[in-house]
Amino acid sequence: VGWYNVRAFGALGNGSASDETAVNNAVTAMVNANCFNSSTGKGCKLYFPPGLYVDGAITLNMSGAAHVIGAGSVVVQGAGRGATTLYGKASTPIIKVLGQQGITISDMSFGPASGGTAIYVSNSTDDNGTNPDNFNSLVQRIFVNGGAYGLRARRTTLLRLSDSEFIAQATGPVYIENIRNEDSGAFLMDNVII
Repeated sequence: VGWYNVRAFGALGNGSASDETAVNNAVTAMVNANCFNSSTGKGCKLYFPPGLYVDGAITLNMSGAAHVIGAGSVVVQGAGRGATTLYGKASTPIIKVLGQQGITISDMSFGPASGGTAIYVSNSTDDNGTNPDNFNSLVQRIFVNGGAYGLRARRTTLLRLSDSEFIAQATGPVYIENIRNEDSGAFLMDNVII
């Protein structure tokens, strides 16, 4: 598994300087290394060491690429709730996942700005819901304070949420729309405080 530490790409995590470009450079490096390609047989981890990362707007959009599933999945991981915090922009998701299978987001806190969302996931490769693809992902051990939504998911096939807490969302802590039941779609939630 390839590790992509956002600090190696210039992220400071100091709570004041924008880390958006550095973090997206790490994601680009993952794409260039075929981390999302199941034929390479490897997955990758986008790692956030302890810190306060600001101006988050991370998009993982596979746009028809071969997808990683199972052991070769992609992981976005922090150093733990309270140790790693990502802050976002107004009306923008901090992490947006489009059309990616087998992704795990874990061990971090989120502070979405007004109107923003901590995590947005869709099994489509665009925001319009076209080009649907199966989706099998896990969000675990996260804490979200503020924003419009904590977790927003649309057109998902299987999404698991566990060991997480959501407080002070203006619209809703967890918002699920259009679960795809033609593929035995499900949203599973356990040990979640909302």
